This record gives sequence, C-alpha cells and structure tokens, in this order.
Amino acid sequence: MQTQIFVGTIFALSTALIFFYKKINEKNKFCVGIDINKTQKNQISESTGIILLIPFWVTILFAFTTNIVDARILAFGILATTFALVGFFDDLKNKFLAKPMGWTIRALPIAIASLTFAFFFSPNIFWIIPLSLFIAGIASLQNTFAGLNGWEVGSGFIISIFVALALIGTQFFLISTSISAMIFALLLFNFFPAKIFPGDSGTLFIGSALSGLVVLTQNISLTLMTFLFFLPLKIASLIVVRM
Repeated sequence: MQTQIFVGTIFALSTALIFFYKKINEKNKFCVGIDINKTQKNQISESTGIILLIPFWVTILFAFTTNIVDARILAFGILATTFALVGFFDDLKNKFLAKPMGWTIRALPIAIASLTFAFFFSPNIFWIIPLSLFIAGIASLQNTFAGLNGWEVGSGFIISIFVALALIGTQFFLISTSISAMIFALLLFNFFPAKIFPGDSGTLFIGSALSGLVVLTQNISLTLMTFLFFLPLKIASLIVVRM
C-alpha cells in the first residue's frame, strides 16, 4: 500500500509540475515549438521533460534516505540528469545560440556519463563498452521520433511498464514504478493533439533512466531482454513513419 501511495503522489506531483511549467513556458516563450501535426501550427511548450527531474530526485532521495535502495541509486540519478540537461541545452540552442551545438559537444558528456556508469556497474570489464553503448543507444533511439504526438513518450511508457514488471521484488521496484508514473503524466499532455513536447530533455531522460536502471541491476539477461523488447517498437515506428 505504501508503494501505491508514493507512486500516486509522484504521479500527482509530475502532473502538477508539467501543467505549471507549460503555462509559464507558453506565457514567457522561454522554449516553445511549432506542432507540425496541427493545421494551425500552434506554438506549444517545448522541452517539458526537464521538469521531471524534480519528481525524479524526490523519488531517489526518498528511496535512499529510507534505505529502500543503496548509494548506487545516486550515481543512477546523476546519469539520467546528465542526459536530461544535455537534451535541455540542445532544445535551447535555437533561442540562445547563434548556431546549433556541434555533435561533439552533445555527444561528449553523454559518452563520458555512459562509460563511467558502465565502468562502475558492469558485471565485468568485458561488458563496459557494450553496456555504455546500450545506455547511449537506448536514449538516442528514444529521441528518434521527436515531434510525433504521443509516439516517443508512449513507447517510453510501454517500456517502463516492462522494466517495472521485471523488477518486481527487487530494491529498484519503487524507482521503476515511479518513473512509469512520471512518463504517464507526461503522456497525458503529449498524446494527439499534443499540449506539450517532451523535447530532447524528455526523451533522453526517459531513455537513459530506463536503460540505466536496467544496467544498475547488473543483470545481463534483463539487459538483453530490455533491448529485444525495445527493438520491435522502434522497427514498427520506422515502418509507420515511412508509410
């Protein structure tokens, strides 16, 4: 019962934060994007996924301070936060920079974060590179279909449910279900007709959080299962988009 109450609280917090961020963002035009899927080409809140870092860290600190999880969860938090911030700065490039950030500037912090995390939580040295590629690859694939109402967040939600079910009975179950609640709150505002865009900050956060949590378990079988579960969704996405 305590888990359900906490996850429900995280969902409510995420929903409220997304709503207020949307209002403030659209009023001040801090970071807005044009929805190409609507005939009116409305400007709506962009990079809204960055606000999920608040409930994300509330979850991590609660789980850590109540001894549900050990200190490894803090490294996981830093990983997902790094990805989200890289995405956020990338979302802002057109507003504050004379030209878009170069690929190297964006890729370098992601590569460092992925390699460092994999180095500490890989079962052995041979898995460091594959696991770092898994984290960076899942996050990148999650970001592939930016701009399609509900698609990127919806696929992330499906994968998050799979991860949560796979982690039942482990110390990471509360974290995984809370992440699902955050993504679902984002999806409520993102399905067609979208009221917000998650932005690169949202998609990179979702991809890195789900892949990082799986790597944190140090269960290679679960990692491979997650990759195989993730792959058909993206193949189907490619087919639909090309049609």
